[in-house]
Amino acid sequence: MSSKQYFEASPLTYVSTDDPPFLLLHGDADKVVPFNQSEIFEAALRKANVKVKLVRVNGGGHGPTFEGATNPPDYLGEMVAWLNQHLKATPTK
Repeated sequence: MSSKQYFEASPLTYVSTDDPPFLLLHGDADKVVPFNQSEIFEAALRKANVKVKLVRVNGGGHGPTFEGATNPPDYLGEMVAWLNQHLKATPTK
């Protein structure tokens, strides 16, 4: 893969001030995507004044179950709360 292809494939390339809020869930023992990639992405979003929250899953590996996680946070609860906060419609009167 060329450096141009890497650049075009990177979400960092497309961060802008009009991005929606981001919730990042990442296991710090992920061997597929290093945890620091989420830290870098979080920093870029913050710099662009985009609402972002990074939830670190200690000992968690790659994937939706964070295999190997030690005392994981309630990441499903985090997702529901985030979605409610940013997507739930407010009732009209």
